[in-house]
Amino acid sequence: MDKGNKILKVTEGLATILMKFKQNEFKGTKGGDLSLKFFEYINVIDKLKNPTYTELAEALDLSKPAVTAIINKLISQDIVYKSRSVKDRRVYFIHLTKEGEKISYAYQQGYLNFVDHVMDSLSEDEVDSFIELSEKIISGGK
Repeated sequence: MDKGNKILKVTEGLATILMKFKQNEFKGTKGGDLSLKFFEYINVIDKLKNPTYTELAEALDLSKPAVTAIINKLISQDIVYKSRSVKDRRVYFIHLTKEGEKISYAYQQGYLNFVDHVMDSLSEDEVDSFIELSEKIISGGK
């Protein structure tokens, strides 16, 4: 097997392990019905703590109409709700529902469980190497 195929196999293996951890966390939530992109949107909404449509559009690098479509879908699934600003009635804030909070927590917990798995599977030196190599890959070799 050449190196390219080995990298492919390792990458697929890591992705599979991560997805298993996430799927375990999503049991009992509506998370299983969402695409990966929607998990990212929910996570950003959670991190921004009740953003406006404009703030969310900027954070996601999307247009306001695209954000509106996303929020409408999440509202229809009872994952988020919006509230109007009392200071400026043209502005709406986006909030996670209890279900949205559960999904955001599960999303983050899946990553934390993956980290625990990596830490338990490698020696301290191997963890340091894993971090160093992963950072190099993420930065494009810089």
